Amino acid sequence: MNTENKPIGVFDSGVGGLSVLRQLQIDHPQETFIYLGDTARLPYGTKSQTTIISYAERNLNYLLTNYNIKALVVACNSVSTVLEYVKSPVPLFGVIKPGAFAAVECLKNIGGKRIGLWATQATVLSKAYENEIKKLDPSIDVEMISCPTLVALVEESLNTHKLLPHAFDYYLEKFKEKIDVLILGCTHFPFFKEPLSKKIPEIQLIDSSISVSKSLSGKLELKNLNSRLNEKSLTKILITDEAKNFKSFIFQIFNKDIEVEKVEI
Repeated sequence: MNTENKPIGVFDSGVGGLSVLRQLQIDHPQETFIYLGDTARLPYGTKSQTTIISYAERNLNYLLTNYNIKALVVACNSVSTVLEYVKSPVPLFGVIKPGAFAAVECLKNIGGKRIGLWATQATVLSKAYENEIKKLDPSIDVEMISCPTLVALVEESLNTHKLLPHAFDYYLEKFKEKIDVLILGCTHFPFFKEPLSKKIPEIQLIDSSISVSKSLSGKLELKNLNSRLNEKSLTKILITDEAKNFKSFIFQIFNKDIEVEKVEI
């Protein structure tokens, strides 16, 4: 198979990365995607860097060996914090650099001063977003909040959990000063973007799934790797363990049944 017609791998520890997959399908309708949800080892956000790197390399090697992918989109902020340590023969696309760039550009456009981040503990402790933002503009103030409850609520019911509005209030009150831009620094969080934007219309939300999809578009164009297959996007979804609500989430997100295959890695 010609390189440009090979599939693109996408992986996360669970359902969160499906927000990225959905955006990738919209923006790249002729590409084939292999999604791997490492549900046997979730959550990644509480694991050490060494463990997260090990998981990432194991998942990458599986997708290379079994599906001969041409690129890998890491639909996980926790893994994106350690992406520089993952050795790969194909291009890797994390969500942090594109998300940080989008946040800085948004802040400039609205004349704001402060960026907030909601993320997992691993992402917050890594300071990866703050470091990327400071590279772009050292004068920007960044405040980062670890939000494990939001992850759990999405895992239970995407954006319909009754406790979600209360969790929004709880984590918004943790910011010491007013923020102008809020990065949704976990791929679970774009699922509740709509109700959150209605609650805080004065704050601009940064969806990392949109940012990383744009980054992928640029690289595929630059490397002449866009698929030349004359058919609509195909998707295969793999999981490493049976996960509560996973299949029902797929139907809610994509409005259709997509076959899910359990694999051993």
